[in-house]
Amino acid sequence: MALMLFSYQCQSHLKRISIPASMAGIKYITLVKNMHVVRSLLLHILIYFSPLLIFAQKPTAKANHLQNKRIDSLLIIINESGEDRGKANQLFELGLLLEQFKLNDEILKYGSEALSLSLKINYKRGIGLSHYLISLHYFLQTNYTEAKKDIFTASAILEEEGDKENFGKCLNLIAAIFFRQANYPESINYYKKTIAILEETGNKTRMPYIYNKMGECASYLGNLSECIDYHFKALKYSEELKDRKGVAAALHSIGITFWDLNDDSLGLKNVLSARKINLELGDKFACAQNNNTIGDYFLKSGRYAEALKYFYESIKIYEEPGAPGWGTPWAYACLANAFDYIGDSALQAGNKQAAANMYQRSLENNFISLRKWEQQNEIHATAEQKIYIGSIYIKLNKIQDAKRYLQAGLQTLQQLGVKEYIGIAYRHLSHIDSLEGNYEKAFANYKLYIVYRDSVFNAEESRKVELYKTQFEFEKKEQELKLLSAENELKTITAEKQNQQKKFAYGLIVAVLLLSGYGFYRYRRRSLMKSEQRMLRERLLISQDLHDNVGSTLSSISVFSKVAQMQNEDNNKEELQDILEKINITSGDMVAEMNDTVWAINPRNDSMEKIIQRMESFARPLLAIRNISFACNYDPSIFTTNLGMEKRKNFYFIFKEAVNNAYKYSGCSVITVFITNTGKHIELVIKDDGIGFDLQHEMKENKLSLSGNGLRNMQARADEMKGNLMISSEPGKGTEIKLGIPIP
Repeated sequence: MALMLFSYQCQSHLKRISIPASMAGIKYITLVKNMHVVRSLLLHILIYFSPLLIFAQKPTAKANHLQNKRIDSLLIIINESGEDRGKANQLFELGLLLEQFKLNDEILKYGSEALSLSLKINYKRGIGLSHYLISLHYFLQTNYTEAKKDIFTASAILEEEGDKENFGKCLNLIAAIFFRQANYPESINYYKKTIAILEETGNKTRMPYIYNKMGECASYLGNLSECIDYHFKALKYSEELKDRKGVAAALHSIGITFWDLNDDSLGLKNVLSARKINLELGDKFACAQNNNTIGDYFLKSGRYAEALKYFYESIKIYEEPGAPGWGTPWAYACLANAFDYIGDSALQAGNKQAAANMYQRSLENNFISLRKWEQQNEIHATAEQKIYIGSIYIKLNKIQDAKRYLQAGLQTLQQLGVKEYIGIAYRHLSHIDSLEGNYEKAFANYKLYIVYRDSVFNAEESRKVELYKTQFEFEKKEQELKLLSAENELKTITAEKQNQQKKFAYGLIVAVLLLSGYGFYRYRRRSLMKSEQRMLRERLLISQDLHDNVGSTLSSISVFSKVAQMQNEDNNKEELQDILEKINITSGDMVAEMNDTVWAINPRNDSMEKIIQRMESFARPLLAIRNISFACNYDPSIFTTNLGMEKRKNFYFIFKEAVNNAYKYSGCSVITVFITNTGKHIELVIKDDGIGFDLQHEMKENKLSLSGNGLRNMQARADEMKGNLMISSEPGKGTEIKLGIPIP
């Protein structure tokens, strides 16, 4: 009876401090090391007479109950053991079990005790295991600098000792540290090493988690092809292991990746599937994660009330005990984003006061998120949050505050190499410079935004394309290019031959007999050399044009090809058909770009009428996307003018380059084109009413081009036609490009 009363008192105390029963028993047992009978009896009472306390903790209480029993057993063994290797190993195992209860001080205590014992008895493996526990303590405390010191010591010792299982744990913790420090390339590197150890030891249970983390790293680096590949591997391992929680995590990550690829339907479908599984499992924290992503989908589609409902529900869940540390700041960031969207909607409706109120609420929630990210020592997330805060300050017209937060976030992101958010920061800074009247700096920052935005999807992806998906169409166009090139070559050789025959005829008058043989030899040799040089030059030009026109579409083919392969292996016909349709559309776009090059070298398109038709069919639909007005002015009499292949190709591509530059960078609303024939020259003038730029500064710095080819490439094309190219521009006064080329 007295023991039962004591048990009841223990239960009451434990309820007040909200920790599992056996955790509270740790300190009590330490105080009664020599009272083995009392201790053992007390443990039995806590385990068998207090089940309600244990099962009241959370949905995983049964698992915790089993772990509690294991902890109790370890405590008994440790207290009864001598100073030997067995005790050091038991201390290590106890530290690992304590991790799930987040008792960091206890982990450090038993890790230090194990280290002291291992050093005393010269137990090298025990020293390595002890350093792992100490590193784990610092990692949970977000002290990553100290965590690195111990974990690298532990990994070196355990690798030398041949303890592959625990060496794999070290590699996994190193990868996690690098991930928290936003060093994603190194994180992927160590996760790959961890996978190699797991495959060697035959332990697949951690594979889904690791592949999902690698997918997150690849996503932050902008490598969406690798990202979706890793997440599908996580899904396959989870299905193989019948791990429904892992399946849900992989589906959620796949959904986010499809959203990054602007495929909202596939994205939402996967996230909803993940949420359904998590609801069945009773995993409320995972459901909260799903809620945030679903809320983002509703936000993007303008369903603000539904989005807010999901975000508030997530915040409520994440503020419960036991929630992951990143949950609350993420949920508040999502809520802040929702108020930002609603503010934009109110501003578009002309309600400035309502918009300002929403922006202020967004700012308040962004600051809550920032403080909580800083508490978690999440470098990457903290930097991103500063970018968000800067963007809201711009909308509230607090320019200096905006600039301060944007520059602080940008500095960190540049160190981390997170391209997408670096680009966003430069876009906001460009807007601030424009508001302050500093148009030269605004233009420079806007160019940097374009560079970083485009590089997110083009840096590595273009080198990983599975070209066999479009090989048939590609080879057809390649053969057509060869035939057209031969036709042009024949036409050029014929013209050259006629010209040479005239010169040769005059020479025959003077010395027909003496020079006929030598002259014929010289003629043949010169013709062959020019022909070879011309053919080589044309091949190089065609290759360059194909690279410029086709390269930008190859990235998405790589991503969707990988997805199609995964879906085919899973026999998922419905989603496979969707992906194949996307590959078909993207492949068609690439073939269309190749048609552009084919047209440019086709001799049947020599007339200016065909050239002007091509110019208008390119410019009008492109500019209509951004409501840019386009006017092309010319005298119909110019239609009878013919241009050779080289001049025709360069003339068209200079026009295309100029229109593309105006479309991408000028921010204009009107583009006007004039084409005139002066009798000896054809003149092309392209004007826009955009932001303009400092031409001398641009050419002097030569740090970035305005597009793939740039101003110097346009000049090179003009030089090939023996023409003159003039570019006039000033910040805030638009741009004018004038090209004059001689005609026969």
